[in-house]
Amino acid sequence: MNLVERQTRADEEAKWDPTQSGKLVGRINEAVRTGDFELAGQILEQSGDMLNHGALEQLVDEIVKQKRAEGTVLSDSATLSAGRLGRGIRRAQEKEWFFIVGCPKSGTTWLQNIVNGHPNIWCSGEQNLKKLAEMLEQAATSYNKDVAEINDGHIGQGDAYLMFDQTGLRHVFIHMIQVLFGSALTRIDVGCVGAKNPDLVTALDLFGELLPKAKFIHMIRDGRDVAVSGWFHNQRMDTHLKAQHLELSTYVESCAKFWNGAIHSARRFGHGNPGRYLEIRYEDLHEKPGHVIRNLLEFLGVNASETFVELCRLAGGFERVSGGRHRGQEDGRSFFRKGITGDWRNHFDESCSNAFAKHGEGLLRQLGYE
Repeated sequence: MNLVERQTRADEEAKWDPTQSGKLVGRINEAVRTGDFELAGQILEQSGDMLNHGALEQLVDEIVKQKRAEGTVLSDSATLSAGRLGRGIRRAQEKEWFFIVGCPKSGTTWLQNIVNGHPNIWCSGEQNLKKLAEMLEQAATSYNKDVAEINDGHIGQGDAYLMFDQTGLRHVFIHMIQVLFGSALTRIDVGCVGAKNPDLVTALDLFGELLPKAKFIHMIRDGRDVAVSGWFHNQRMDTHLKAQHLELSTYVESCAKFWNGAIHSARRFGHGNPGRYLEIRYEDLHEKPGHVIRNLLEFLGVNASETFVELCRLAGGFERVSGGRHRGQEDGRSFFRKGITGDWRNHFDESCSNAFAKHGEGLLRQLGYE
């Protein structure tokens, strides 16, 4: 499919004015084919939302690769890339943002698959943004130290130099997130952008402040099932854990402690920010998926009609992600091992129950699991 055909399809889907957009497409097409990437970038930059940038940029990339394969020198292609990045950042800034959080093995991947079934939502996998924030702060601290030592210790200029403060660091971090996600936002129909970041469950105060308009979806699961699922997942993935020969009860106690602290931390944020925080129970998503998904879509501000609810439900189906297995059919080699509730009853003995109760008994009762 050539550039004009792609844009014609985009025009039909979005009901844009094909005459106006067609002229712009023709100009971009001619500029790219003659190697004038600076002009192509300027036209794209000025076109705003009139053009399907994702389709255009994909074809531009194909032409660039072809010309480079032919030995053509494309020195101006960096201009187009920079323009693309700028547009991506602006697209990211215009979207509604959300993050899926929760204790590991609480169903956050399941929820990610569900929301990605909606045509107006795009949710990435784990980006480890908490680690990124920590590394950025470490880098800035090291940089500030070096600058201070050079200026104070060697040159003696006193305060006549620049360093990062916390406000500056936050702006850098936010911009990094926008660059990261903006590079992937080529679908103009997406109005809601998110990421599955379970580890943010203990950092909602920080990220809620960094991203004051972002929403947070907290996935909660019976902590005993979290422990059992995590145990089998770690046995599959972590050879170091196997070498330690840990007892299940030891792992359960550690898991219960984290589960208790993480959920209390997230719920404190939720109590202070009710419009930005939504709790979803893993068990409710099993028992009444339509109701839960509808509430979720309404929370995100997207179309929550029966058609879209069903699209999301199918996208998160266990059979689809597990390769055709039904819930309850276990595959210890798979990330999606079993997909059921209450599996802890098949693995807990008295020592495990006592170990979990040390840290999690009160919260189990508070959440209605006991």
